[in-house]
Amino acid sequence: MAFSVMRNKRKSRWNQRLSEIFQEWDKDKSGSISVEQMREIFRIYKVELNMEDIKSKTNSRGKIQKSDFIEYSIEAKLLDLTDVSSSRKTVSNRGKGKEGEERMSNKKEHRKKKPSE
Repeated sequence: MAFSVMRNKRKSRWNQRLSEIFQEWDKDKSGSISVEQMREIFRIYKVELNMEDIKSKTNSRGKIQKSDFIEYSIEAKLLDLTDVSSSRKTVSNRGKGKEGEERMSNKKEHRKKKPSE
């Protein structure tokens, strides 16, 4: 059960990030990108793009729909979102900014007041 929940969360993160990437490249908001744009995305992420596979994903206008982009990108492992260590660091560092400083100063003040009371 826990593994399926984790797997679903991971898939959701992948879909979200791939959707964001797609939207960045879909300048005309048509819901599709060109093969050249997809080639450039894969070049940027340093992942090999199999042109034979891509030809089967294109529509009648030679464009790639968002759902096909996401599906192929997951299969080709365009993103490696399995490393959650950086997200854990972000979460564990929350509250250490101003809020953390305030808590620390309150503790110091509390310690100072205690002996005089």
